[in-house]
This record gives sequence, structure tokens and C-alpha cells, in this order.
Amino acid sequence: MDASIAARVETIPPEFLHSPEHPFTPCDFAEQVTPETLPFLFMRLVNESQTEDYQLRILEKAAKTLKRPLAELWREFRKHQKNAINEQRKFRFLSVSEVYSQSGSNDWLVKPYLDKCSMAMCYGQSGTFKSFLAIDMGLSIASGTNWHGNPVAPGTVFYICGEGQKGIARRLRAWELHHGICLDNVPFFVSNRPAQFLNEESPIAVVAAVDELRDQHGNPVLIIIDTLNRNFGPGDESNTSDMTIFVNTIDSLLRFPYACTTLIIHHTGHKEQHRARGAYALHAALDWEYVAIRHETISELINVKAKDVENLPSVYLKPEKIILDWLEDDRSAMTSLVLTSTTDKIKKNKPLTKMNKVAYDILLEGIKNNGGKSIHTDVWRTAAYQAGISKSDKPDTKQKAFARARDYLQKEGLVEVKDDCWRPTPDTGHTQDN
Repeated sequence: MDASIAARVETIPPEFLHSPEHPFTPCDFAEQVTPETLPFLFMRLVNESQTEDYQLRILEKAAKTLKRPLAELWREFRKHQKNAINEQRKFRFLSVSEVYSQSGSNDWLVKPYLDKCSMAMCYGQSGTFKSFLAIDMGLSIASGTNWHGNPVAPGTVFYICGEGQKGIARRLRAWELHHGICLDNVPFFVSNRPAQFLNEESPIAVVAAVDELRDQHGNPVLIIIDTLNRNFGPGDESNTSDMTIFVNTIDSLLRFPYACTTLIIHHTGHKEQHRARGAYALHAALDWEYVAIRHETISELINVKAKDVENLPSVYLKPEKIILDWLEDDRSAMTSLVLTSTTDKIKKNKPLTKMNKVAYDILLEGIKNNGGKSIHTDVWRTAAYQAGISKSDKPDTKQKAFARARDYLQKEGLVEVKDDCWRPTPDTGHTQDN
């Protein structure tokens, strides 16, 4: 170890040895550790959220320095780690000096679009690739791959999947093939079912599942919740009290204890498609908010809210079809999509006219009432008539008004039809886009 570093270790007060503003590495620290400074080495390892293998390598050096058995040191560290997690879950007040010690420049997870230990949300209509975007960002972080040219801080990622594990598998494989990165040992984990965060037992089960993998792979740096609706539980997302419980549960059980970022994928409102659906309490709690808007084949990710920094420029992403090395039942190749950066000029979608919007909103409502399944033309047409798609009472006039709106929505790529049943244009990849 360099003599100058050793000298600095001796002169720095022990309480600063676990600070992010450290002048030396954990390896240097371990080689110079003393019985008095050992707890601060433990703090440093807990705060860095590294893998178990990394922690063992550092503690092995510390064991040699202290001339103590590694197994004994490891047991002490794990006890300290457990106590630190429990302490972070407690409510307490900080002194001004403690607040200052936690301040400083942004600690980026994806620079400059997402920082560590923050709450973020991406919302959008169906077909805007927001779920693809979440997986793309999560895999980039878990694999230590720059996210569309933006540096990431690598770490463990948990993806709480609302539905469609089979479709998720295709998306993961497409990303793996496109980037040429084997995901076998990448710390990206997908839940086998949705959570129910307003249910008393479900959040505890999520924490237990995270802890089980955290022991080997380190604290999570990102937990993705896709979507809010599928993981909300027995409550009303439009109710302020219920939404506040959801936010507080995410904070108290996940974000603060693990010092990780939570990214929530959400829908737009049916009537207010410029904003996320549900109570305003969620928007108020966010550090980062993004909306995904589709312009024909390009998705624009717009920064709506950035706490403490100026709003960021949009990110433009284009889906690219990937032929998988898996086969369908008919022996044809499976396909999915990956998102790629694009500099293509976008054609901004024109706002829908009143009649076109009536037709589109009625389709969304019909699908919701039909359990998420496409609805037949006759059902859509009848509902559109009842919603007043034409001011005339003449059947011929109403039929023409509906046909014009339907054809326009199809031409603009907003809806699609199969066997005379209609739905909003989804993402491909064989999973409903949330």
C-alpha cells in the first residue's frame, strides 16, 4: 500500500472512513484496518452494495491485517449488515452535520437520467414501449452496459413483473442477442408473479425474496415495478389515501432500507392522456418522472419532472425486430424487439379531433370492460354511437362518422384489427405492453 495513502488513513477521523467522499479504496482500507476502524470498513461495504464475492475478498485482506480468522470476521460483518438494514428502516432525526455528510453531487445510477436512492416513474399509453424501456434500462445496469451512450453504475436489479413471464423471456433473449452479452450470471431477477403492495403480507414476501438473493448478489440498486396497476393490490389508485400507502410502503420497505432506486411503470389516464393515471400524491412523491410518447415507429422519452436539476432533453428510441434462436410450435422462429437509439426525425402526432378521440377512448373503455381482450367492430360501433360520435340521429350519418374515425386511427397506427376485433396497437414481443 502506498505510504501516502497509509498516512491519510491515519489522519482521517474514523467517522469519515465510510463516507462516499473517501480518498482511498476499500482494498486500501482493509490493508490498514485496525480493531477500532473495523466497524467503519463494515459500513463502507454495506453502503457500496457490492456482491458477496467482493465483500469476501475485502474481508480476507482485513483478516490478514488483523490476524483473525476470515470466518469469524464474516460472521461479524453479516451481523453488522443485518443491523444496518434494520436501522435504515427506523424513523429518526439527523443532525445538520449528518445531513451535510449525505449531501453533495448527484450519485448517478444512469447519468444524467436517474440517480441512486430515488423514486422514478415512466408512464405512457399502450404501445409506447415503456415496458421494453424498463427492461432495457434494467439490463444495462445489471450488466454494466452504457444505456444508449449514458454511463451506468452496475448493480443488482429486481423486476417485479405484472404479467406475461413467457413474453418477458423473449424480450430478455432479444436484448441478450442484440448486445452480445450472456445474461446467465448477470444479476437481473424477474418475479414469478405480481406483488400486491396494499396487501399487508405481500410486501413482506417481496422483501424476503430480495433478501434471499441479496445475500449472494448484494443490495439492489434498482427495483422495477411494472405496472403500478398490476402491483397495487386491494385499493383504488385514484384515492389519495391508498396511493399514499403505496408510496410509503415502497419507500419504507424497499427504497430506504436498500438505498436503491425504484422505477414504477404506469398508464396514462383514459380521459387525461397527458398525465399519469390516479391520485396526484404519486406525482408529488417522485424525484424523476418520464412520459413515453409514440411517434409512428419512434418512442420519445420526455423528462416531465427532475427534482433539483433542470429538465433533461428527450431520448429517442426505435424498436428493432430481433429473430430469436427459439422456435414457435409451427417451427417458425420466435421474434421480439429491442430498443435502439435513433437520430431519425420524428413526425409529431397531431392531436386527435373530438370524434376521433371519442372513438379511441370508447375502444379503450370497451377493452377494459372486456377483461383486456379485443372487442368486435359491432360492439365498438354501438358504444361509439351511444357516446355521441355524431350529432345526427340518422343511422347513415352515424355510421360514416364512426367509419371515418376508425379508419383514421388505423391509418395513424393507433389501432389494429384481427378477425374483425379491434384493440390499440400493442408492442410486439407477445406480451401485453403495460
